[in-house]
Amino acid sequence: MEPRTVDVWLPDGYSVAKRYSVIYMHDGQMLFDPSLTWNKTAWQVDQTVGRLIHEQ
Repeated sequence: MEPRTVDVWLPDGYSVAKRYSVIYMHDGQMLFDPSLTWNKTAWQVDQTVGRLIHEQ
């Protein structure tokens, strides 16, 4: 099995002393890059989560 990259996004000012909500996502391909998917469509999770972080 090929190794896979795991992305962990932490908010600005992250502190181990504070509790945070967590989203776990596993899809293998369709979360970020449409050029890697079978139907050339991705969920654009990186863009959506980035937008939500900046809206807070």
